[in-house]
Parts: sequence; C-alpha cells; structure tokens
Amino acid sequence: MLKAHNAFVDEACACGIADEHIFDEASRQTRWHYQWIILHEFLPSLIGEQAAANVRSEGPRYFHPGEHGFIPLEFANAAYRYGHAQIRHGYKSNAHSGLLPLFPDLLSFRPVPREHVVDWRMFFDTVGAPSA
Repeated sequence: MLKAHNAFVDEACACGIADEHIFDEASRQTRWHYQWIILHEFLPSLIGEQAAANVRSEGPRYFHPGEHGFIPLEFANAAYRYGHAQIRHGYKSNAHSGLLPLFPDLLSFRPVPREHVVDWRMFFDTVGAPSA
C-alpha cells in the first residue's frame, strides 16, 4: 500500500498538482484503487461473479449510509472476524521453507530471516510460473 501511495505521489507531482494537494490526491487514488480491487477481484472470489456484478450494478440492498458514510459496528466486527478466519496456521513462503506460522516467523517487529523470504509466486499466479 505504501508503494502504491508513493507511486501516486510521484504521479501527482508529475501532473503538476500543487504541493498542498499532493498527499490528498495520492490518498484518494490509493483508496479508489483499493476499493476497485475489492469490488472486482476480492468480492467475486468470495460470493461469485454474478453476485458481485449485481452489487456493482445495483448498489447496496440494505445499507444506505446517506451523506456521511460510516461502517456499522456489526459489519466491522464481522469483517474483522472473517478476515482473521482466513489466516492459515502455516505458510510455505518459498520453495525451500517448510510450513511457517505467520507470527512470528513472517510478521513481527524484526526483519524476515533470509531463509523465510517470501516468493510471491507461491501465493499468486504469474506468467511463466506454475499455478500458485
């Protein structure tokens, strides 16, 4: 997210946006791109392409925030619990690693050891590599 935000900062600078508006523009672009990814990539993988297309074309059925958007407590709690339920007990971070727990081996307040460096091809399909 930081690299994406910084790329939008560079783009805003190159487009001649005034210094006092660069951060706001980069933040807006980062949010919009993140929201696009959620609607067009993540949501279809959860609820299916047809239901996601329905949400995109018809909008929300039950939640209408009005002028001042907010996240209802029930949704925030459900999203928090769902997100944490998606974490596996172990991850194979590269071709040479065994199954590693996310904490503390891959996420903590220290650098990831060299033998645990993540090979992203293990997690995402890429051109010219076997399917993740």
